[in-house]
Amino acid sequence: MDRVLTADGRPQTIEAERVSVADEDVFGSVAVVERASTAEQVAGGLRELILSGQLKPNTPLKEGKLAAAFGTSRNTVRETLLLLTHEGLVQRSRHRGAVVAVLQAEDVRDMCRARRVLELAAVDAVEGAGGAVLEPLAAALETLAAAAERDDWNEIPVADMMFHRALVSLNGSRRILAMYDQLLSEIRLATLVSTRTDAAEGDSVVDEHRTVFELLEQGRYADCRREITRIIDETEQRLLHTFSTTG
Repeated sequence: MDRVLTADGRPQTIEAERVSVADEDVFGSVAVVERASTAEQVAGGLRELILSGQLKPNTPLKEGKLAAAFGTSRNTVRETLLLLTHEGLVQRSRHRGAVVAVLQAEDVRDMCRARRVLELAAVDAVEGAGGAVLEPLAAALETLAAAAERDDWNEIPVADMMFHRALVSLNGSRRILAMYDQLLSEIRLATLVSTRTDAAEGDSVVDEHRTVFELLEQGRYADCRREITRIIDETEQRLLHTFSTTG
């Protein structure tokens, strides 16, 4: 025990065991982190099954079956489904339980609306700062070009989205980037129904993204905004057309 003086000069005893209580609180939080980590690992596996198309929209996601498949508890599966519901990849209802999300045309419109806000804000940030370090964007463009050169249509859509993520990172805000990361999962889910697959279109994807990079590099910010808007508008129209013909 330690003794200190109060404001009016009287001695007061402070018990050292308070420190041990604080320690217990810290160790308790470590346990919570470990549990969350397990749910995130399972979410990663389930997310990949959804975004690779192995689990189709509207597929039921039964807790018991998932717990057995991933070798984990039903409580962990519940946490996992909550995480993926927050990302927009899972939908839950009282009667049906959890299913792989089924996106609608309005979801596509809303995603593209959000993309315009976040991606155009990146151009504003670069212009406001008088330029920016564009190496991450250049690296993302090289990855996209390499995928197109291989005509790898499993990789091209992912590399395409990583270019736009690198663009959004130019905002210089981890919160904005976190918002975009959440949006990316829904974008990938939407693009499963409409994927371009020939070499000429692969070259076209690279060319339009190279144009965005070069316009930023040259400081032609108004032209860059127009090009980004055109790319997002065309994506929106292509997805809406696919949804109207398959829905």
